[in-house]
Amino acid sequence: MASDLRLLVVGDIFGRPARGCCLSEGLSSTEIIRCDLANLSGRPDLAGEALHAHLFERGAMGRVVDTITKLSNTPTVALGYSAGGTALWQAARHVPFLGLVCISSTRLRNETPVSVPTLTVFGGSDPHRPNDHWCATVPTHVQILPEAAHDFYCETGSPRYAALQSTIAESFTNWHRA
Repeated sequence: MASDLRLLVVGDIFGRPARGCCLSEGLSSTEIIRCDLANLSGRPDLAGEALHAHLFERGAMGRVVDTITKLSNTPTVALGYSAGGTALWQAARHVPFLGLVCISSTRLRNETPVSVPTLTVFGGSDPHRPNDHWCATVPTHVQILPEAAHDFYCETGSPRYAALQSTIAESFTNWHRA
């Protein structure tokens, strides 16, 4: 990636993946900004299901999206995990991301298309992933990983993980060239 490109990463409701375990590892970028949903929502004391309820039942996702919008003032690609991907998808309605990768963002099933290139990746064994119609009509590209659970992105070192890292790197490079 070129030196003027920023990568914005937003983790899941548990603060995963940990630094060093992110699918962005190995990507060259001048600036990688990692964001935590709890901090973005104004409730750093929350995690897990309590944070999920705060975001989706109490309306805090709007604050998260507003904060992401303020962070994205230079050419940026974005990578989000689970609820982090949903937040980035909603922010993409206001931010001209160069591209967006959403990993296991099952709440995207309630979203409509955005005007940026997207790659969505879901575990084939995740019972909450969007249905086939959504996958065929909403994202630019979708990848379903057979037999993978929702949190497959925590399986560092697996062949599936390495292949996905390569796919993401290729997408980011293509989006930057476009």
